[in-house]
Amino acid sequence: YIRWNNRLLIVDRTNSPQPDPLQDWKDQEGGRSYRNYHKIKIVPVNYGGFKASADWEFTYTTDNGNAQHADKRNILVSGSAAYSLNWYTTPEDWAAAQADLQKVYQGFQPKP
Repeated sequence: YIRWNNRLLIVDRTNSPQPDPLQDWKDQEGGRSYRNYHKIKIVPVNYGGFKASADWEFTYTTDNGNAQHADKRNILVSGSAAYSLNWYTTPEDWAAAQADLQKVYQGFQPKP
């Protein structure tokens, strides 16, 4: 968990990844219950030469009543490793935070 400038980045890893990051996000979307959830997109992305990647972008309201804009990138590195880069900001900060998010994506170096 990394917090700065009203932004939050959560990096997660699994050693038991699903074979299709796009389908994984779609399946997870069905099992989640975010307050005031609004899906913006769930799409495949061409990212860093990895096996497969997908983005899930949405807005929601936290339990404390704070509006959030999120983008979660699911990255299949190998048959035994996948990562998610989970980015959260307020909707008002979303546009300004895009430069930082792109730096995160450009600098991501997974362990295989």
